Amino acid sequence: MYEAAPAAVRAGYLSALMRFRRSDPPALLPSRLGDLGALTGASELVFDAFLTPRGLGAWPVPEEETA
Repeated sequence: MYEAAPAAVRAGYLSALMRFRRSDPPALLPSRLGDLGALTGASELVFDAFLTPRGLGAWPVPEEETA
C-alpha cells in the first residue's frame, strides 16, 4: 500500500497513529521482507495469541508425577 500511495499512507500515519504517541515519529519505511512479509505478519499474530499473560494462562499446567 505504501508503494501505491505513499503520501496518503504517511498522512494517515502522522495524523492518526502517531499523533498522540510522539512529537517526532520515526520514519515510515516500506518493508524489505518481500514475499515473506505476509508469512512473518501471520506468524507474529499467532505468537501474540499465546505469548501473552492471557495466552500463557490458557495453557493447562502439566501434572507433576510423583514417585
